[in-house]
Amino acid sequence: MSDISDSARVSILVSDFANVDGSGKLNTIGAGVAITGIDPQTGQTAPMSLVLICHVDPRFIGRQYAIELALYADDGRLVQPPGPVDAPPIRIGQPVRVEPPQAPRGSYIPPGTVWPGTQMIVNFQNGLPLAAGRSYEWRGSIDGAVVCISNLLVAGPPPVTIG
Repeated sequence: MSDISDSARVSILVSDFANVDGSGKLNTIGAGVAITGIDPQTGQTAPMSLVLICHVDPRFIGRQYAIELALYADDGRLVQPPGPVDAPPIRIGQPVRVEPPQAPRGSYIPPGTVWPGTQMIVNFQNGLPLAAGRSYEWRGSIDGAVVCISNLLVAGPPPVTIG
């Protein structure tokens, strides 16, 4: 835990598609995904985008912190994609430097009134190789401390009844 992670306001958004435009605004399509399915031909989920939005107290302007998104299975373990035994788990991180908010040209933002923010977007254009019928958690962390969780269910076929 750090003083930044203790005070940060963080959320995770799963959507069909996400990007950031030239002015820094987040654009999403199909936001709020909590249930997805598997393509039986590929064994992959539908394409999805993952967005972590983080705002920190203005007193941290000029400081650096680490953000991370990691996928955990319902057994509490990090998800390891199929492939070589030493393939890395599904975990994405990056360092972030807290920068002051940028006012529109000719405008003024009084110091300390707007929390500086950052967005991390990860697009899985081919989906993910996850198991049908299982629940997963995207966990967002700051400086190693989990600060938010978003659940994802990979729906499977209905149970077969005999008789």
